[in-house]
Amino acid sequence: MPPQQGTAVAAGVAPTIADLPDELLARCLEPLDQKQRLKDAALACKQFLRACLALPLDVSIRGSLQTSAAAQLLARLLALRAFLSKHAPPVRSLRFFSSAGGAAGQEEMAALAACLALCTAASSPLQRLDIFAPAPLPLSRLVGLPGLRQLKHLTLRTWDAPLRLPAGCSQLAVLAELELAGEVVQLEGPALPPAITRLWLEDRTSTQLPRQLLSLRSLARLELECRALETGSLRLLAGVPSLMSLYCSSVEAPLLAGLGLEAVTQLQQLEAGLSPEDVAGLDATLPALQRLRTLSLYCLDFQRRTLPFLASLPRLQRLCIDYDLLADAEPEGGDSAPSLPPGPWLASLHWLAAPWRTLQASAAVLHSATALQHLSCFYLPEPVGEDAEARASWAGFWSCLELLPALRCLCIHTFDNLERPPLPPAATHALLALVTRRPALRWHLTHEFTPLPALLAMTDIPASLDVEPLEYVY
Repeated sequence: MPPQQGTAVAAGVAPTIADLPDELLARCLEPLDQKQRLKDAALACKQFLRACLALPLDVSIRGSLQTSAAAQLLARLLALRAFLSKHAPPVRSLRFFSSAGGAAGQEEMAALAACLALCTAASSPLQRLDIFAPAPLPLSRLVGLPGLRQLKHLTLRTWDAPLRLPAGCSQLAVLAELELAGEVVQLEGPALPPAITRLWLEDRTSTQLPRQLLSLRSLARLELECRALETGSLRLLAGVPSLMSLYCSSVEAPLLAGLGLEAVTQLQQLEAGLSPEDVAGLDATLPALQRLRTLSLYCLDFQRRTLPFLASLPRLQRLCIDYDLLADAEPEGGDSAPSLPPGPWLASLHWLAAPWRTLQASAAVLHSATALQHLSCFYLPEPVGEDAEARASWAGFWSCLELLPALRCLCIHTFDNLERPPLPPAATHALLALVTRRPALRWHLTHEFTPLPALLAMTDIPASLDVEPLEYVY
């Protein structure tokens, strides 16, 4: 571009960063952390200040349970309102965590509403809005909420209070992710935002799912924490053909038993925390879900030796079975760990995660899992045991791993205990022997009990996994 009159370039002096136009200067400052930009770079000069304020901001305001913190939180909101009113910067995300109720909570929501109104008036590219509050959320005060036309993620959570979503929110045309939580969630209006692909719904009182779900033609994943659903409630989801993934959890009370999950035949991924009553009904429910490719089940106690419903899922590729460690560690009446059933279904299995006792009990059938690429093992025993049967079971487990032809990655979930090594000595020796015999096998130690979320979400397991061994850290 031609040099501007009066700049260093026009005067024949070597140009500096200050000679750049504001747009290019903002690009140069964008890699800096937001805190660095606003506390350091913005103080250099007015030009740097303009460039820093031209970049999208991510704002997070968090309170605490202390009485004095409520006043501080309100002061932060008022300061944010003054800042937005003076500079009108583009705000990309706003996260608000309140702990105040009563009059203090009402004042906070009024100040938050003023901030959102300023974002709307300034055509701010707000893409994410999260509001967490213990008191009822007076969303009617957030009159600017339907005007946030670029909003892609919205979270509204309240504790022990009802949550009412205004009908105007259906105007959020590009909203893709919506999270709603309350004692009871009430949806006003006939429809939800049409572009939603992921919905989290936590409702501890309602007995039926909202019929507005039928308006979501792009909904791919639904996450439910609903404890009071009545018989047949999940049948409504059969009318959402785009729904491929369902997460639901109710470890203490029956969730799936009798709710009509067998009608949602389009599901490809199911993650569920189960009660013993749910486990008893799996044999009648899961065989109807012939499209399932990913299944993750957690239960305090499966209370059975076999899981025959797995044999009826011919397309299953990823499977996680987990149950309470204490119930697994002290079985009553002999070896009561649930085992995998034999059958052709094992040939399609690519990824498996289960407690060691289940894998050990299934060693005789795992040889049929010829496509198994990734194996995650929970709760390795320590010590292994001195009797001949325990040693034979231990050796048989590791021999089974050696014979799996497609196995490329072994993930072992350990305890996070600094008083002992992350892997029991017997497992260390067995793992080293296995890697010696199969040098191409990648192994990974983790303190997390849940499966790797990235692998669960994959449409297919890649040809190579970037998994490095975890160093021993004390």
